[in-house]
Amino acid sequence: MSELHTLTDEVRVGSITVRNRAALAAMTNKQSHDDGTLSDEELHWLLRRAEGGFGLVATCAANVLPGGKTWEGELGIYRDAQLPGLTRLAGALRAAGSIAVVQIFHGGYRSPSSISGQQPVSCTSFTIDAEGFEQPRELSTTEVEATIQAFVDAAVRARTAGFHGVEIHGAHTYLISQFLSKEYNTRGDRYGGTLENRYRFLSEIICGVRSACGPDFVVGVRVSPGVPMPHAGMSLAETLEITPWMVADGVDFIHLSLKEAAGTDQNDERSGAAAIPGVRAIIPDSVALLAAGGIVTRADVERTRVHGADMVAVARAAIGNARWPEIVSAGDPPALPPHSEEHLRDEGLSPRFVEYMRRWPGFVEGGA
Repeated sequence: MSELHTLTDEVRVGSITVRNRAALAAMTNKQSHDDGTLSDEELHWLLRRAEGGFGLVATCAANVLPGGKTWEGELGIYRDAQLPGLTRLAGALRAAGSIAVVQIFHGGYRSPSSISGQQPVSCTSFTIDAEGFEQPRELSTTEVEATIQAFVDAAVRARTAGFHGVEIHGAHTYLISQFLSKEYNTRGDRYGGTLENRYRFLSEIICGVRSACGPDFVVGVRVSPGVPMPHAGMSLAETLEITPWMVADGVDFIHLSLKEAAGTDQNDERSGAAAIPGVRAIIPDSVALLAAGGIVTRADVERTRVHGADMVAVARAAIGNARWPEIVSAGDPPALPPHSEEHLRDEGLSPRFVEYMRRWPGFVEGGA
């Protein structure tokens, strides 16, 4: 197998050399304590993946403000009392040889009052015809600036805890996506309207994190081009337009969350064949490109790499395969769902995580 296709060769991400090209994508696992502090179960889940060979390991999305909490059992990084657990996690991942990254986010309108205890907030106040939707309150300009600072403060905590870097979550229709959205962000101040203004929220987060954490701290952004309405994502065309701006602001990596990273349909903007080459062509070699979306087999890895991704990011396949990089690199087939509860427990999932996975049709034997 040529070097282009392999997972096992090293790759540079910012100032750091990663041992291989396999990344564990951030995944909701609902294993944190109610106060946002790390649990033993969550540490065990992530450490098993680091020990299983993933070169880069990202935590689940960690909320930067209490009002940005989106689900139960969510990791927090908004107060110093959460630092001991974060420090313990960073140390364990580093000791296992992985690059340790915290994904920082705010749910925006997707943070229900039943979870956060607050009315949801967003770039503007809008309505969506969707079950359970709560109309968000528009953030004032002062509140927008305070939220930007909360992202920066979270990154500083990550650095203090010993993480190599952060992934700023600009994907999957959470708060940053809402600011980027032309459908929802009709603000009249400098944070809304034109694409340049809609990008300003993310821009000031990137620049603030870079300034506060220094040149050797890894800063990445995850985006998801082509997410359909009513949730409001960004088109691939707009993603390509902001990509040079993210590079200019100082990102070390861009992470594309796609429907099918190994896909071959060049007319589908959520396919790797369309999105990955488009982004790769306009970013310098010094900026790493990660791609996620339906990657399971060695053939998926090869196609995603041929499209131009420097690293492949795995979520679902890693749940049932803690040693996924080693399995795939050896040419062996990974375990596929439906998984037995016993298998998932053996792979490092807590009972709470297993119950959460029952919501995914066909993932757990006897589940939904």
